[in-house]
Amino acid sequence: MSAIKGADVLEAVAIEAAKRGAPVEFHLLGYGYRSLQTQPRARLTVHGGYKEEELPALLEWLQPDLAWFPAQWPETYSYTLSACLAAGLPIVAPDIGAFPERLAGRDWSWVMPWDASTAQWLDFFAQIRERHFIEGQLPQQPAATGSAAAQPGAAFYGDGYLQGLQPRDQALLQPLDAAFLATHRLQRQDHAARSGALILLAHLRSLPILRGVARRIPAHWQRRVKNWLQA
Repeated sequence: MSAIKGADVLEAVAIEAAKRGAPVEFHLLGYGYRSLQTQPRARLTVHGGYKEEELPALLEWLQPDLAWFPAQWPETYSYTLSACLAAGLPIVAPDIGAFPERLAGRDWSWVMPWDASTAQWLDFFAQIRERHFIEGQLPQQPAATGSAAAQPGAAFYGDGYLQGLQPRDQALLQPLDAAFLATHRLQRQDHAARSGALILLAHLRSLPILRGVARRIPAHWQRRVKNWLQA
């Protein structure tokens, strides 16, 4: 989880929950872009990396009360949201990017201001825990506005999302040039080779026998090699 995905927000709310002794707990399936504060200083458990195909089983194993997306930057779709929707989880998401459109009209879903403060987030979670998970009140859905953005799921992407677009003239569609395809294939192969080399170097650098050698290589040269392989 990167900073723009909300790692810092998650940590701050989890730390505040520990300080207050609030009856909420957070679990991160994956890992942060840095080492995040966890139990007991923060009400947070980090479970580490996983493969995409493992996510449904992990969600079934964890049995979370809800899934929270604390993103600080708009997302165009969010495949993790798709997995949580497929799992039928209650969802809390920010009011930016694709989240409001994809959750519009869905039961047990809350769209919150993306820039809510740490205290506001924690108060919100405590309130919905008490009201909906303990007292058993059903969440109230906002009134439909009739706009394309308010249409839920498939209705929005199958209709409103395409509203106003003109069908492409099929006569303008031409087969891609063979030379272009060959160049693109070579570029992909080159990128794959560089990625493989970067992974191999990272592995070699982590070996105890080579750590001393790596430390003797100037940092600016290491950055140059890494930037070239990532280009």
